[in-house]
Amino acid sequence: MTRKQLKILIAILSFIIILFAITIIYYFGNNAYRSSKAGVIELNDSNFEEKVLKADEPVLVEFYSNFCFPCIQMFSVINSIAENNKDISVGKVNVYDKESTRLIESFNISATPIMLLFENGEVKSAVVGARSEEELMKELKLNE
Repeated sequence: MTRKQLKILIAILSFIIILFAITIIYYFGNNAYRSSKAGVIELNDSNFEEKVLKADEPVLVEFYSNFCFPCIQMFSVINSIAENNKDISVGKVNVYDKESTRLIESFNISATPIMLLFENGEVKSAVVGARSEEELMKELKLNE
């Protein structure tokens, strides 16, 4: 095998690996259906005020992306919090959704995942990055 053929083979294999990785990330990141079954609300510009700012109970909001590995890791954590904590509401905002651009700008979201805890329409606490359920609950002071 010549050097040129080897370079072509490496380029083709790299392309296949990248396509495979993107497919896996999209498959595991596309979780809106499973989240809604857990009680997680999909939030956007049109329903954020009603579901979060005017809510009577605390609301945990995750800003996420389907192509973000830490966000994919947080999927089960967010669903578990929604299922096991009936005294708070849980919602998610997809940062790449065209219907959420105003939210992303108003909260200056520049990294994902970021979890904001709202109480009485205001941000009480925030956590950036993937955490275990226990760590997230502690950092957001949800165990108090």
